[in-house]
Amino acid sequence: MAGHGIQIVDRTAAVARIETALAARREAEERDGNPILIVGRTDCRAALGLDEAVSRCQIFAERGCDIVYAENLQSPDEYLALRRLIDNEDTPLMLAQVQIEGSHGSTDQHLYSLQDVTDMGYQLALFGITGLQSVVDALQNTAAEMLHHPQPGPNSGLVKKQPLASFDTVKQVINYADLQDFEANYPCE
Repeated sequence: MAGHGIQIVDRTAAVARIETALAARREAEERDGNPILIVGRTDCRAALGLDEAVSRCQIFAERGCDIVYAENLQSPDEYLALRRLIDNEDTPLMLAQVQIEGSHGSTDQHLYSLQDVTDMGYQLALFGITGLQSVVDALQNTAAEMLHHPQPGPNSGLVKKQPLASFDTVKQVINYADLQDFEANYPCE
């Protein structure tokens, strides 16, 4: 949602937040040995420009963020500029994209392929809500089919047009076997 009513904190506050996250990571790792990755992210590109976004990312990398990410860069040239200006090339950069139109609509939007992302020197590609978009579309289509095109007779309400996962697949995805093991170890009597 960058550029859409997002409140941007000044650079000092942004760096303070990163330093707080890095300190919390150190504390957590000392307590339980759990490794935590810190993503240094800025959404300031739309409001403050490329130079400020790059400067913040440079600071985040210098401070020790594990991954650096600038939201809403506008072109391959901007992504390449960020990659060039991060002094430590071992700091992974992330590129995030949102598919604005679904498969049923048309769009002039250019999405970068995984190869494009790699060619620009980025190690991570985030398609943050693509799965959610797919699920929402499937839920809407399923509801429409059940409500507006019901099957007559005893199978009324069955979904035939929308692809469905098998019940066994659903149980596997939700890890139903672990629930059964838990219930076996802790019977309700």
